[in-house]
Amino acid sequence: MFAAMLLLTLPESAIGLSLLVGLGVALLSGALSAGLYVYSAKNSAQPGVFTGAFWTLPFIRGGTMALATFMLFEPIWKITTTTGTTARVLLYVDASASMKATDEQMELARKLRLVRRLGWITGEAPEDHAAEAVGRLVKLRQLIGVLESGTTRDVPGHLIQCRETATQVERALEELDLPGWDDEQLDQLREDIVTPLQKLDPEKATASEQALVIALRAPVNDWEKKLLALMPKVDEVVANLDAETQAALDRFDRTPRWQRLEAQLLGGADSVADQLAAEHNVELMALTGRRFEMLWHPGTIGEADEADGEKTTLSSPPETFNITATNLLTDLATGIEEGVVPDQSGDNLIVVLFSDGQHNVDGASPLEMARLFKDRGVPVHVVGLGTVEPARDLAVLKTEAPASVYPDARLNGHVILHDGMPSGKPFTVRIEHQGKVVWQQDLVTTQKRRKIPFDFPIKDIVEAEQAAQSRDLRYANLPLAFNVVVPPIPGEMKDDNNAGVLRVNVVTQKPRILVVDGRPRWEFRYLKNMLERDERWDANVVLCKWAGSRLTLGPRGNSVGKFPATRELLFQYQLIVLGDVSPGAFARTELQWLRDFVQFNGGGLICIDGRLERQVSFAATPVGDLYPVRFLGNRELSSMDLRVRFRSAGGAQAPLMLAASTAENIRIWNDLPGPRWAAMTEALPGAETLLQITEGNTAIPGLVFRRFGAGRVLYAAFDESWRWRFNVGDLHHQRYWNQVAKWIMEPPFAVQDAYIAMDSGPTSYDVKDTADIRVRIMNPDLAKRYQADPNLKPEAQLFRDGQLFATVPLEPDPESFTYRARTAPLEPGDYEVRVKLPGVPEDAIKARTAFTVASNPFGELGRLHCDELLLRQMASDSGGQYYREEDMRRLIEDLGTASDRKDVTTTIIPWQKWYLCFLPIMTLLTLEWVIRRTKGLV
Repeated sequence: MFAAMLLLTLPESAIGLSLLVGLGVALLSGALSAGLYVYSAKNSAQPGVFTGAFWTLPFIRGGTMALATFMLFEPIWKITTTTGTTARVLLYVDASASMKATDEQMELARKLRLVRRLGWITGEAPEDHAAEAVGRLVKLRQLIGVLESGTTRDVPGHLIQCRETATQVERALEELDLPGWDDEQLDQLREDIVTPLQKLDPEKATASEQALVIALRAPVNDWEKKLLALMPKVDEVVANLDAETQAALDRFDRTPRWQRLEAQLLGGADSVADQLAAEHNVELMALTGRRFEMLWHPGTIGEADEADGEKTTLSSPPETFNITATNLLTDLATGIEEGVVPDQSGDNLIVVLFSDGQHNVDGASPLEMARLFKDRGVPVHVVGLGTVEPARDLAVLKTEAPASVYPDARLNGHVILHDGMPSGKPFTVRIEHQGKVVWQQDLVTTQKRRKIPFDFPIKDIVEAEQAAQSRDLRYANLPLAFNVVVPPIPGEMKDDNNAGVLRVNVVTQKPRILVVDGRPRWEFRYLKNMLERDERWDANVVLCKWAGSRLTLGPRGNSVGKFPATRELLFQYQLIVLGDVSPGAFARTELQWLRDFVQFNGGGLICIDGRLERQVSFAATPVGDLYPVRFLGNRELSSMDLRVRFRSAGGAQAPLMLAASTAENIRIWNDLPGPRWAAMTEALPGAETLLQITEGNTAIPGLVFRRFGAGRVLYAAFDESWRWRFNVGDLHHQRYWNQVAKWIMEPPFAVQDAYIAMDSGPTSYDVKDTADIRVRIMNPDLAKRYQADPNLKPEAQLFRDGQLFATVPLEPDPESFTYRARTAPLEPGDYEVRVKLPGVPEDAIKARTAFTVASNPFGELGRLHCDELLLRQMASDSGGQYYREEDMRRLIEDLGTASDRKDVTTTIIPWQKWYLCFLPIMTLLTLEWVIRRTKGLV
C-alpha cells in the first residue's frame, strides 16, 4: 500500500514566528504591493492602462512580493511516503463444543502461568522466565533440526530465525532469579549458543558455518535440561501457595477453554487481537462445523478516504466472541480453506488457528491443508488450548455394527470407549432397547482406548416391533435404535458423554424381482437358480406354458409362478427381467402396466433378447418406447469368434466392476467367453453403451442403459452370460447379476400407505447435514391431477421434537409420479417427516418417516484433551509455529516482522533550491517586464 502526505512547516525563529504568521505576513506583503502598483498606475499620465492583459500586472507584482517575503521565513517541505506491505492475519477460533471443556487435570506449572497471563494474580513467578526460555530453546532445536534435514529453501532466513530465537532465550534468562542460576551460567549460555550465532553472517554462511550451527543441537539440549531441573517441583509449589493463588487456581478449574481464549485474545487494548490489529490487517473468524463465520473485520490499515485523503478510522476488535462454542463437529480444514481467499494486494497472508485439535470429520484433512498452504506461502500458526493429558473420563466414542441385518440374525459389533480413568475401577457397559437391557458386560478401567465386542439376538425385538406396526402401512426396512450406556463412576470429569446410539435397519422386505421368460433357455435357468439360492432376493419366476398352438403366461395372481393380476401388485416389485417372450402373452393393459411400472413407479427393467421371439416384437407396443436402442429388424451377428468388450465409464462403471482395480476389471472382461449370437441394434441418443459385442472390426451394442421417467432400463443384446461360469463357477456370473440388478432397481421406499410411498434416507444424520425426501403418489388419478395443475403441490412437513418447524415444497420429477425435496442444514433433535397432499385429509395419510440428528455425535465430546500432536504437525507442515495458550502473546512478537510497512519522510528546503525559489521569482518579474515592454510601458 502507498500513502503520501505533504507537510509545510517553518523552523522556529528567534521571535517564535509560526507557519500561520509567515503565511499572513506574505499575503499582506503581496496585497500591499499589488495595491501600491494599482494606485501608482492610476495616477500616471497614461489613462486606460488597466484594460485587457494589463489587469494581470498587479497580481504578478503582488505574487512576486508574497513569494519573496514567504521565503524569508525559511519554509520546509516534508513529504511522507508509506512503503512496504501490511500482513493480512486471519484469526480462526474453534467454536466446537469441546472448547467448553474445563482442564482441571492440567499441570500445575501451566495453570500458574495461565492465571498470571489472565491477570487473576499479579506479579510474575521466577519460573515463568525459565519456562519461556525453555519454550524458545525447543523452537531453536526444531529450527536446527530443519536445517540439518536440508529441507529448508531459505537458508539465510532460517539462520536469521535461529539467531533471533537465541537472543530471545538470552533476554528471558537475564531476568531469571532462581536458586542455582547466576550470571556465570548466563555468560556460559551466551558463549555456547548466542555468540556463535551472532558472529554468523546469514547471507554469506558457507556449508562449514552451517555445520557449526547444526552442532549447536547438543548444547541446546543440555541447556534445556538444566533449566527444567532448576524449576521448582510441584510439591514445593503446592506447599507455598497463598490464598489468592489457590482461589485463582480454583477459578481456573471452573473456567472453560472458550472463556480463557476470549479473555486473552479479546478483552481490551492490551489483548492479543488488539496488539496484532495495530500492526496488521486482522480478521476474526469462527469455525462452525464445516463452515466459517466472520466475527469481526475492522477495515484496512493505511486505507485512504477518497474524499479528504485522510486515513480511515478502524474499528477495534470486539471484547467478546458474540457466539457460543456449541458446534458438535470439529473440522479444522474445510472452513479455513474456504476463508483463505488470496487478494490482489500482494500482502503477506498468515493464518492463526486457536483450537484444542479435536478434528473429527471424515473427508477433510488438516495436514493436507497445511501442506497445500505451505506451497502457497501461507503459514498456519497454531495455538493449542487445554491440557495434553487425557481426561479422567469414560466416554462412548463410536459403535461399529452392520448397517442392515435380517430379522433372525444376531446383531454383533463393537462399542469403542475412551477410558481415561485410573486403572482398576469397575464399570459397566450395557445396550438397551426401550429401557430394557439386551446386552451387558462388567469391566474395569485400564486408562486406554477400549474396543468392546457385543453380540445379542434381535428376533424377539423385531417381532414385537412388527406386531406394534399399523396394518395400513408396509415397511421395507424396520429401523431399530439401541441406547449404549456407561453409568458414570466417581471421579469422572463429565457424565454427558457416557451414552451413544446404535442404529440399525432390519430388512423386513427383500427386494422383489419378477422374471418373465418364454422358454427355459440356459440364461433363464442359471438366472433362476442364482436368484432362488440367494436369500437377499425375493424372486418370482414366471415361465410361459403352451396353450394349444401358442405360449401363454397362464392364470394371473399373487402367488409364486404367476404374473401379477393387478397394476398395484405389479408395482410392488422393484425389478422386472423381461426375457425371450412374445408380446402376445400379455394383455394390452398389462403392457401399459409395464410401461407405467418404469415411468411412474420408478421400477427397473432388464430386457434380455433371445433368438426365438426377439425383443423387436415389442417395438410397436406400449413397451416399445422404454428400450434404449433402435432395432434393425431381425438382423443378428452370429459367429464363434464374438467377444465382449468393456466400454463402461463414469458412474456406470460400478455395476460392471468384477475386480477391485480398473486394469484387472478390463482384463477380466476381455478374457470372458463371448456369446455365439447377438441382436443388431443402434443405441438411441442419450443412451449409454456399457458393453460391446465385437467380431474383427465390427462392433455392435451389447449392453445399453438409459433412464425413462422415474425408472431405468437395461437392454442386453445377447443371452449367454451363463458362459462366464466356465472354469470359475459363480465367481463372475453371480457378481455381475447382483450388481446390475441392484443398480437398475430403485432403492425401496421406507414406508408406504394407500396414498404415498415415502423415504427420508438414513435413520441418523450429523449436525448440519441435509436430508433428501422422496415421495411417490400411489394413486394414479391423484398424481395425474397434480401434474395437470402446477398449483397443486404436495408438501413435506418436518417436525422436530414433536413441534412443526418447517414446511418444504416437494418438486415433481419430470414424467413420473415421484416428488423430491431437500431440507435445510439440520440441527440436533428427533425428526418426523409427514406429507401433506392437496385435497386429501391429513389424517388419511398414515405413512411417516423419522430420523435423528444426534446432539452428541461420537467423537466431539469423547476426547477432551488437546491433540497437541496434530496441531504441532499442522504448524510444522505449513511452515508456521505452534504455541501453547500460555505462550499466546508470543504471536505479537513473532508476527511483528510480517508487516514491513513504514513511513519515509523526505525534507526539502525550498529557499536553498534555486529552481524552487529564485527561478519562480525571476519568472514572474520577467513576465511583468515582457507585458510592460509589449505595451510600451517601459
